[in-house]
Amino acid sequence: MPKKNKWSPIPNSNVRHIWVCDTESCPKKAKKITVVPTFYAMSGTPVCEECEQDMVYIITEIADND
Repeated sequence: MPKKNKWSPIPNSNVRHIWVCDTESCPKKAKKITVVPTFYAMSGTPVCEECEQDMVYIITEIADND
């Protein structure tokens, strides 16, 4: 039987989401930006400052405060 996940609350200040512009013609292509979890909830998908296209979600990171 598979082991069940143990879920624990994590403060938003310990979480960040990484997004990148993947538009081929954008001079800032592959430049990553970091936003906090509440950004997406309040503002939607981040937009590239250079080409004004929606950015693509890459990964979520959690701070290791040990």
